[in-house]
Amino acid sequence: MLAPLLETVFYQCFQSIGKRFYPATHPHKTHGRWLAAHGIQWDCHFVVANGSTHKDIVKGIFQLSDAVGLTSRFPADLKAVLSALFAYRNSMFHHGFEWTVEERKSFAKRIENEGWPIDWFSVATSDGKPWIFSLSDKFIRHCNKTIEEVLQAIGGFVCDELLPKEGVEN
Repeated sequence: MLAPLLETVFYQCFQSIGKRFYPATHPHKTHGRWLAAHGIQWDCHFVVANGSTHKDIVKGIFQLSDAVGLTSRFPADLKAVLSALFAYRNSMFHHGFEWTVEERKSFAKRIENEGWPIDWFSVATSDGKPWIFSLSDKFIRHCNKTIEEVLQAIGGFVCDELLPKEGVEN
């Protein structure tokens, strides 16, 4: 449930920021994101590059965050946390608990290639090979802390960057 929570937080926040604070103009007019169809501009599920779009929620979150100047407020390891969490969620959603041998190998390789901490996942093995992956208690606690930090970052961004300052006319 951590992955859908974070997905919803980012999606709803970007939708609200787009509707409330940038209804007619964009913060950085030259950003490639603003060349996409209106329905995609604030949808973090999509990445916009070279006039085309593709789905990648982690890259979409960071592309939008970069476009509005929010990225620097996030925890340093947010990209790794989101990548690991969404990859795990997607594998569980599509393959259940007992993934295919290829999916197990692929996920184990991804942990290594992406440099995710090995203690983020618990791995049951069969004949010395990965059999079942689960989120470790340590990673779950880290995700909960990350969620709090993301909410604080977004709240601070809205207050500092987007809301009118007292005594300042818009």
